[in-house]
Order: sequence, then C-alpha cells, then structure tokens
Amino acid sequence: MRQLSPIFALLFLLACGSDEDFDTQRDAVIAICDTLCDKATECGENIPDCSNACVGELCQATVCSAEFAGSDDDLNQCLDDIDELACEAEVLPGSCNDVL
Repeated sequence: MRQLSPIFALLFLLACGSDEDFDTQRDAVIAICDTLCDKATECGENIPDCSNACVGELCQATVCSAEFAGSDDDLNQCLDDIDELACEAEVLPGSCNDVL
C-alpha cells in the first residue's frame, strides 16, 4: 500500500469517523494522525510509530497547544472521509483542506 505515503506528506502541508469535541489543535492533530495511521494499517502499510511520528511532524508545523479554532463538524467529516479512502488514494479528501 505504498500509495498512502503521499497522503502523509500532504497532511504535513495541511497543518499551516468520530464525533469528538476537539479542545486543542493537538486533539485535532491526534485524531487526524490516528485515522490516517489506521487507514495505512488497513491498507497493509507498516509505518513504525506512525501516530507519534505524524503528531510530531504536525506539531512542528502548527501550535498544538493552541485552542482548536476549526469546526468539530468539519474535522469529523474529514475523519469520516479518510476512513472511506481507497488504498490507492494519493491525496487527502477535499473535506480535510484547512481543518487545522
């Protein structure tokens, strides 16, 4: 499932399904990273320490201690759309644009 790797690169650039409430940017970043890593695993890609690496990269690009200024509904839609991605996907769903 090498095709999902570009999604992680795109996710890092985006930093500039569940129905959770997100209080901080870090909460949102963790939700996105966990969902992407779950999708990668589902598609057969083994990324060592995936979620921590993803969170680390995104928290370098955004202030993770800041209050989450986005919409919980928009972020939940992004997470749902990531869950629905085909393993061959090379881009994030449009609903994920500008959620962080």
